[in-house]
Amino acid sequence: MNNKPKTRRSAAQKNRATTRKSTTSKPRSTTQRRTTATGTRRTAPRTRSATAAASKRQPSLWLRFWAVILALVIMAGAALSIMEWATPKDWKGRPSLWWKEEQTQPETPTNISGGTHVNVTEENGIGLKSAAIAEEDYAANGVSAQAESAYTLTAEVTPSAATYKELIWTTAWNASDGWAAGKEVSDYVTVTPSDDTLSATVACAAPFAVQIQITVTYKHNSNVNATCTVDYRQKYQNAFTGYIALDITSGKKANFSSGADTRISIDFPFAEQAHLSYLGTRNGEISITAQGNDVYTLPMECKLTEVKMNYSSMLSRSFCEYPANCDMSGYNESAPLKDVTYTGGKCTGLMQKFMGITDYSRGNVSSIKSKLGSYSDCYFEYAITFTVNGEEKRVTCRLSFNPSTLAVAVSDIDLSNGSIVF
Repeated sequence: MNNKPKTRRSAAQKNRATTRKSTTSKPRSTTQRRTTATGTRRTAPRTRSATAAASKRQPSLWLRFWAVILALVIMAGAALSIMEWATPKDWKGRPSLWWKEEQTQPETPTNISGGTHVNVTEENGIGLKSAAIAEEDYAANGVSAQAESAYTLTAEVTPSAATYKELIWTTAWNASDGWAAGKEVSDYVTVTPSDDTLSATVACAAPFAVQIQITVTYKHNSNVNATCTVDYRQKYQNAFTGYIALDITSGKKANFSSGADTRISIDFPFAEQAHLSYLGTRNGEISITAQGNDVYTLPMECKLTEVKMNYSSMLSRSFCEYPANCDMSGYNESAPLKDVTYTGGKCTGLMQKFMGITDYSRGNVSSIKSKLGSYSDCYFEYAITFTVNGEEKRVTCRLSFNPSTLAVAVSDIDLSNGSIVF
């Protein structure tokens, strides 16, 4: 029997064995060292389970991200609320109007012949839109066939989901004295509400001379309302008056009108040679005035828009042939007047523009008058275009010179023999 000799373990080996045993039987702990001003000291050991629990208590990255987003949303909402509170209700930059679809107000068709005009003036919680009713639709809208014109007024209440929407429509004169004294609005303008009161038909029965106001009010709160004014535009009566003045300074005019012959005459503007310079120093003018009815609140709009001129070949010869010696633009060529000004119902410019003379520096007044007196059919022709309440009109006038002003005056008398003896 072989007996192996027992070996004696050293103290160092025993200590290492004890250390390995202790590490396998107990959880490994970690120690933390904290550096202080006096040196390094050990802190209480933390186990792995304690470290895992601490990491679970910390918020995740996604949770932090959404927390920041929520904070920004709250801050933006607070800023918008302050802006909404601090800005006027009618300011277009008000936050509550940023995403609101803009409601465009339809244009009221223009009644070119005149008559009733509806204009929305104020809205306090109720919106108003107006639309003209065509004459062929009068019957379908309950409008009398005798009505001059008619409109539909449509009210828009806010909010649209309001439970009670009853509206009250009223009319009144804007001035009860003068022309309107003792007169009822309903004799001139009628307002007929629809069954749901959200719209009304406005019809004009007769011309009126004082503006009318229509008010639509919420039945349950009189502060919620809207108003519009109704006017009567003066109507064109297919009549006009006007004049042509070659020299405004002289005060001499050739008048014309719709009811008279448009072949008119005027005095010759140059009595002597020195007066020929008036062509470049004095102004001529053409004016036209449309005639309308007497009862209205808005005057008729009349504008002279264009004047075209041409002249007969005989008139051209009178001014251009030797020794008259003036230069003129081509005859029988109707062309708009150049370098003239249009203001309202008037056209104004230098006299030579109204006579088509381009150069008068060599002109001879006596010769011009003599030729005008000997030639027949000498005239200027003016084609005048004007508008009345937006509708275009035209009239053509022929202007000639009064024969009495073309005669060459006798300046001296000389007898060949001063005495006779029988």
